[in-house]
Amino acid sequence: MKLSAAKINKKLKFSAKTVAKYFLDAGMGFLLSNISAAQGFAPFGIAYASNTTLFGLLGTLLGYGIHGPDFWRYVIAVVVAYMARIIMRNVLDISAQAGAFFYSVWGSLVGGIGGMFIYTYSFRENLLFMISGAVSGLFAYVFSVAGFSLKKKAELPEKIKYICFFITASVIIVSIMSLDEVFVNAGIVLSIFLLLCVSGNFGFLYSFGSSVFISSAICFFNSSYIWLCGVLLLGTLLASVLKELGKNSQVMGFLLSNVLIGIYYSESYNMWFMLINIVIAGILYTFIPKKRLDRMLSAYMPHGKKKAYLLVRKQTLMPQGKSKQKLEEVGSPVCTKCRKKMLCWIKEYDRTVHAFNRLPKLIMSPTAPEPAQMLDFCDNAERIVAEYREDIMNKEKAFIFEYAKTGICKNGESVCGDTGNVFITGDNRCVMTICDGMGSGCDAAKESREVSVLIENMIKKGFDKNDALLFVNQTLLMNGKGNTAGLDMLFIDLLNGRGNIVKANAAPTYVYRQGNVYEIGKASVPLGALEEPECFEQSCVFLKNDVIVMVSDGFEFNSDFIAECCKSTNDCLSTVNKIAEKKNQPYDDATVIVAKLT
Repeated sequence: MKLSAAKINKKLKFSAKTVAKYFLDAGMGFLLSNISAAQGFAPFGIAYASNTTLFGLLGTLLGYGIHGPDFWRYVIAVVVAYMARIIMRNVLDISAQAGAFFYSVWGSLVGGIGGMFIYTYSFRENLLFMISGAVSGLFAYVFSVAGFSLKKKAELPEKIKYICFFITASVIIVSIMSLDEVFVNAGIVLSIFLLLCVSGNFGFLYSFGSSVFISSAICFFNSSYIWLCGVLLLGTLLASVLKELGKNSQVMGFLLSNVLIGIYYSESYNMWFMLINIVIAGILYTFIPKKRLDRMLSAYMPHGKKKAYLLVRKQTLMPQGKSKQKLEEVGSPVCTKCRKKMLCWIKEYDRTVHAFNRLPKLIMSPTAPEPAQMLDFCDNAERIVAEYREDIMNKEKAFIFEYAKTGICKNGESVCGDTGNVFITGDNRCVMTICDGMGSGCDAAKESREVSVLIENMIKKGFDKNDALLFVNQTLLMNGKGNTAGLDMLFIDLLNGRGNIVKANAAPTYVYRQGNVYEIGKASVPLGALEEPECFEQSCVFLKNDVIVMVSDGFEFNSDFIAECCKSTNDCLSTVNKIAEKKNQPYDDATVIVAKLT
């Protein structure tokens, strides 16, 4: 097949993103091969070679060339590790992470054996080089997990990914600091920036653990930097305590630790040198957009456990179906007895037929207008629309109701602050509610649970929904703490499919019907914010096989994703799990309820 000049240029053309990736690979290889762990031992380059591209290999070789004494043994080890990955990755039936371990070990073994033919190395040196392959393999595994985590391809426990990422980050920081005295500042700024990110978004244990990883690596690299380790450890501790006061307070934690370490070391400590680094890291952390920080953190930090209170319940009533009829037959029984029959079907025939032809489209929407708006010229509009719904749509007079629900904690929390609830009233109405307490964690969970239980008790005892909302609103106002609560409520009459949606600062509700997704809801004020509750309310009509998806504001997705989930799953439990997987690393509490009418 002949290639035109345009096609050749297209094949040879590199995008800016690709070029940047190759430069990054080469730079990482150079950094990791340019650092020695102890007595000239440099395992990191071999480990990186078993994971990288050709450009990363070249950068690694350049680093070893500049680094010095063991150039030829490391060249052999690096090339063998790289070639083993290229050749064996499609042969060995093992994971990429395990493969990286073995490729690095093989490279070190061959490098040690090759060193026996180079007379500048003793047998003992070559033997130790081969034994060190285990260390290279361990770091190769760590680097592989960290790389796949950034690409969101690592199917490993979250804590393993967290440990591997911070070991990798610690090695990179030490690699930067080893280049020159000028780069020591860059390593310190990067360390403080990472610790600010972690302490601001996750719990104390993860934050302090991260500082321990980085501090330990710096100490192994240069024991004279013990003062820096003290600043990092104490600063992380203070930043974790002060994080509730805002980003600036976290930076103040590191500034305070700098002062305390300066007092301890007295004149031997350059407090101003460290102050500049802390200020630069604080500026980066403060002004980088939160979404970018969240995207970076989501790649490697553990998230809250899914509160798998996944529960399926079916409510069954005796169905009473009716036979289907043609559209033009719907109005016959009603129109025959109407005194306007001649006027509508003869004199105003076009108008009447047009109105009847619009009925299917109007009724298919969950937010269908009132019958009087559909047939604004007809005195019997409500009866005709009811006949259409019952006969043409083969609407049953009772539904089987099935639902599943799940709640997912915010990162760093052990309890989901939202409360999802589904219950049946004495008049055959199904009520679905999601209550979103202010904030997250235990306090928000307690508040949302109290509001949810209060709503359920009042509605079950026969109170109107507006009275229940008013009572909850007044209760929140009387607490005097400024608490507010988001509330999402859906009422469905299981005898006729009529329903109401009430929202107070709640996310949209989605209805999946015959391949289409309808979104219901708009912005509204939370309960407890005003003297009188100002809620969004919408009447709906639900049909057989409708799938209803109710979510809290912790979820962010569009109608296409809802349609995909509902099409690819057959039951509520599968659907709710698939939706939950989309939000498996939330930065807010998230709750979803999926219900199906059959």
